[in-house]
Amino acid sequence: LGFVAHAAAGLYLTWKFKKWRALASSRLALSSLAVLLFVVLHVLHFRFGPVTMVTTAGGQRVRDLFSLEMELFADPRMVAFYAASVGVLGYHLSLGWAKVALTVGRPQPLGKPAAAIGEFAVWPLCLGFAAVPLYLHAAGESCRAGLPAFA
Repeated sequence: LGFVAHAAAGLYLTWKFKKWRALASSRLALSSLAVLLFVVLHVLHFRFGPVTMVTTAGGQRVRDLFSLEMELFADPRMVAFYAASVGVLGYHLSLGWAKVALTVGRPQPLGKPAAAIGEFAVWPLCLGFAAVPLYLHAAGESCRAGLPAFA
């Protein structure tokens, strides 16, 4: 719901300030389209993708998302897509945070430090998320060796 509200607000503000003519040069708008594509495909893969259930050592049935990740990230094209998408998401968050930090209700001397704090938070987080598909692809089946066996 928050994602839809955010997208609707962005479209409304773009329309309100008549920036449609400059849409092709708008970095925030273009990155938002790439983020939208990524989110839709990510939800299709992990929420509505194949369901494999496993039984834990405690007897509980759970969805095996690890096997789904291993299968998905065995394909180098998917690894590249996910890593690039997380990079675009970081770029979008960085642009958006800087825009908000420099324009919304802060005294001007605090805007630049607030923007820097956003930069400091966004990129390590995105690098961590991009590392998951890269690591799973590189490690392959060998990363299963350290996991507890399911009953």
